[in-house]
Parts: sequence; structure tokens; C-alpha cells
Amino acid sequence: MKSSSALLLIITLGLSGCATGYQAMQRGDYDKATSLSAQHLKNFPHSRKATEVLVRSYPEAKERLLNKAHYAQIATSDPFRWEAAVDAYRVLNKLAKQIDKAPEDVSSMINYDFFHDELNESLWNASVARVEIGNGLLANGERKEARDAYFHFEKALGYTPGLANIEAKKAKALEAGTIRIAIASLGYGPRYGLDPELLESKLLGRIGGRSIGTFIDVVPYNYEYRNESFALDHILNLSISRSAIGMVSETSTRHHYHKEIEIGRKEGHPEELIIKTVSASVTEFYREKRSEASVDYWITGYQNNEDVFANTAHSRATWNDTWLQVEGDLRAAPNGYVSTYCEVEPSNWQQEDQVANELVRRIASQLKKFYHEF
Repeated sequence: MKSSSALLLIITLGLSGCATGYQAMQRGDYDKATSLSAQHLKNFPHSRKATEVLVRSYPEAKERLLNKAHYAQIATSDPFRWEAAVDAYRVLNKLAKQIDKAPEDVSSMINYDFFHDELNESLWNASVARVEIGNGLLANGERKEARDAYFHFEKALGYTPGLANIEAKKAKALEAGTIRIAIASLGYGPRYGLDPELLESKLLGRIGGRSIGTFIDVVPYNYEYRNESFALDHILNLSISRSAIGMVSETSTRHHYHKEIEIGRKEGHPEELIIKTVSASVTEFYREKRSEASVDYWITGYQNNEDVFANTAHSRATWNDTWLQVEGDLRAAPNGYVSTYCEVEPSNWQQEDQVANELVRRIASQLKKFYHEF
């Protein structure tokens, strides 16, 4: 039964693959028809239908792709014309490679070609065109155009990877197009407040470098940086407006219980019950430890000191626990009451770290939104 099922599956897949290639040819998608039929013949080398599709579809695909590549020779006003040629020659080489792996009796029936030299020439010309456009944009000295130039150089490197001169141009465009933001020092806070150095280091770690965006550079605000050859654009100012770390509150409620229980019987007719009154006190404890902070942050221009953005971030970390303590005779306590003890509470540093992480997350999120279209 298993071998019959496997055979049925193979036959089904064979018919399905063949039909898919034929349908693509019927739609005029000769590239796909060629590719599917060539792949199908690797698994089913004697498929007459797949052979027929391949023989009919490849010449059509080849002619269409060569016409697309020829566009680069005639459309001299289009600076990106060589990119169409790159795409065409890449597909032609892919199809030729697939046909080359088909059964020899099939591949010998098809006049297929590789276009490696033509592809290399088109790659070079496409790269040169992108570099020329990038050079022109970069020469204008405008930040927005430097950013556009960066992406042209990046595209050029995609066609001719590893060329040092283009890498250098890309780096130059990145430097010219970057907004530089320095985080102003917060100074030192109160002993039981949020540590400003912790907040600054986490903020730099979260949004420092270029994690806000390709053209955003966030750095510490210090004397050495201000004396670099390039100037700052913005200052990110922060002020801890409210902060309390490790605030603890504890409440307790005490309940008294009394219960009469049977402890024995006196002899006699009838027997007489011996009753004892037992007592217990159950204390319910609730303990909370919380840390919280609010940070005002705003962005000012480095040259004019004018505010361009302002917001406030809030964060809180709260831990709480409840437990019971039973004193006296447990038989007097209501059913289900047992002595339990509180869990280990977090340290001040753990809560402070949690508060700082949430503050940084909120600030970074808002800054990303602000600089997204800046």
C-alpha cells in the first residue's frame, strides 16, 4: 500500500509540474515556462510534455530578454538603462544554466546561450551611471542630496562590489548627509533617585550610533566631540523631573478566631462531651516596593539653541506580595489557612534598571518617530 501511494504521489507531482509549465506558456510567461519545464525534466527526464514546453518557450523567452537588453543600447537618455540589461542577462544565464542541467537528449535540441561577458559589461555600465549621478548630487553640498547620493553609491556597489573608490564616495555622502545629536549630561541626582549616568549610558546604547536611522548619529556631549571637524546639529537635553527608587510600604490586618472542639467524653449514662475552646490569630501582610521616574526631554538646535521637539517619559516598576502568619492553635483558623512567607523582593538596583529600560524605550520610540521624516 505504501509503495502504491508513493507512486501515485510521484505521478501526481509529475503531471502537476508539467501542467504548471504549460499554463505559464499559455499565459505568455515564457521565462517561467522555461524554468518550470527545465526543473521538471530533472525529476522526470522522459516527460514529452515538459520537453515540448521547453523547446517552444525558451526561444520566445530568449527573444524577449534580448530585446530588453538591447534597450540599453538605444535608450541613451535613460541613465538607468543598463540596469534593465543586467536584469535581462541575469535571467538569460539562469535559464541557460537550468537547460544545461536537463537531460542531454533534450538540451541538445535547444540553441541556448550564456551571456557572461554581456552581463559583466552591463554591470559595469550600470555602476558607472549610478556613480555619475551620485557625484553630481554630492557636489551640490546639500544634506538631502548627499543622502540621495549615498543610495546611488550603494546601488553602484551592488553592481560592482568592493571598489574602494565607490566605498569612499559612499562614506563621504554618509558623513555629509548625517544629522548629529549629542546627549547633554544630566549631572548627578539625589541619592535615592534614578542614577542619571545609568540613564545616559542606556540611552546611548539604545539609540547611539545609527540605530535611529542611517543618517542619524547620537553621541555623548563632550569637549572632544565638539572639536571635531564636523559640527553638531542638535542637542538632546534630559531632566529627571521626578524620581524615587525603592519606596516600600507594608500593611497588615490581624484576625482573631475562636472555636470549640471536642477533646473527649466523660463516662456516664449518657456520656458527656468534653469541649475545649481553641484560639488563633491570623495576620495578613501586604508589602509593596515601587520605583518610578519621569524624564523631561527636548531637542534644541546646536547653533541657535531653539527647541524643535519636547516630550516627557514616565516609567514605574512595582513589586508586591501578600502572605499569612498564623499564631496560636491552627485548629481554630478557618479551613485553608496555612502559614506562608513573602518572596524575595527585588533590589533597588534591579528596579532602577527596570525603570531606566522603560524610560529609554519610550524616549527612543518618540525620537525615531520625530527623525523619521526630518
